[in-house]
Amino acid sequence: MRYLMVVGAPYFPLSPDRSAVEGPFLEHLKLLRAALQPDFDEFAVAAPVLSPADHERRREGLVEVDRAETGIRWVPLHRAERGNAAFWRKDALRVFRTLDREVRAADAVHAGISHNSWRPVNFAAIALAVRHRVPSIFVVDIDHRRSAAMLQASGLWSRREAFVNRWIHDRSRHFQLRFAVRRCSLVLLKSRSLCEDYGRGQPHVREILDAAHSETHLVPEAELEEKLARLLDPGTPLRTVFFGRFVAYKGLDRSIRAIACLRDRGLTNVHLDLVGLGPERPALERLVADRDLGALVHFVEPLAYGPALFALLRNCHLQLATPLAEDTPRAALDGFACGLPIVAFDTYYYRQLAAAGAATAVPWPSVEALADRLAELERERATLVRMSRQALRFARENTQEIWIERRVGWTRRFLLEDRGVPGAADDPAGA
Repeated sequence: MRYLMVVGAPYFPLSPDRSAVEGPFLEHLKLLRAALQPDFDEFAVAAPVLSPADHERRREGLVEVDRAETGIRWVPLHRAERGNAAFWRKDALRVFRTLDREVRAADAVHAGISHNSWRPVNFAAIALAVRHRVPSIFVVDIDHRRSAAMLQASGLWSRREAFVNRWIHDRSRHFQLRFAVRRCSLVLLKSRSLCEDYGRGQPHVREILDAAHSETHLVPEAELEEKLARLLDPGTPLRTVFFGRFVAYKGLDRSIRAIACLRDRGLTNVHLDLVGLGPERPALERLVADRDLGALVHFVEPLAYGPALFALLRNCHLQLATPLAEDTPRAALDGFACGLPIVAFDTYYYRQLAAAGAATAVPWPSVEALADRLAELERERATLVRMSRQALRFARENTQEIWIERRVGWTRRFLLEDRGVPGAADDPAGA
């Protein structure tokens, strides 16, 4: 049988059989493909295509993959850099014809919500699956319902942008979710409130946590305990960290301002490492220079997902997350795998992690509240030690392999059971 996944993550075709893909995403695909066998012996991924210039800029974060090695066939869709108008002029007809052909040939279609209503590629795959009566999996990886108001309040969006999002894009997402719950075989939502508001207890609507870390990424407990013993020494600097893309909605200037606030109070024992690149880096570097924070805030070049990144994280003590809109980064769980709890602005994702004891949330988007909490944890390091142990425990219980097993179990139950696939109804992971 054929499994078709339609995604927004772009790739770059190097040849008919070789492609360049983001490393963590590729590892996820390989694990998912292996878990789906032998039920699905063909696996295709339809995705946007990077331009040569974008491929060159992002080369460090991409890995080359061979179809013969992975068994994954890549299907090109539109150019990733296209604007909405250019998409409809140059790509739309070909993209929708490609999707129709691939969906007709598939035995299961896996796609997500189209956050951009002007370019509904992912949702088109779901609609075509329903039209052609192909079993479908619908995935939502973030609950954006409060994002427009948050981005307007934080000054990143104008009133016009917030208005358009609230009355067009939010309504489109609402329609897509209602449609998916009624018509898709399996609906996976990365938000407890989305499940409650749209699923209403229906068994085919499930909450997910799309972890990227594996068992091999978990810091050994003995190593963590050694670091925590050093942390209990008040003279040990408290090392906080952010790793990811430097983009405006991440609110990294708020993290820097919190460090400045602590320094102005006379507390210079809290440091911040910013690991990564992105369009906001020059502005952030200017902010650090203007506030004379060079001794406390350090920029680190991005590291590929793997041993070097995890080695750096294991030497830190705490993650900072100051998003100006709803955000559900898998990086939070990567940090947990290294025993790093989180201090974050109070958004729904971090409230859920705080309920698990591995994070603490402060009022959004208060720099003063963030600084207060950091100062509190710097003084009460035993609390941070407990949170660190809980972070590692949470990561151990939520590895990528565990979640893929659950998702494949649900796939067998809700997509294959009615088709008479042997063993589908009895699969324990589908419970």
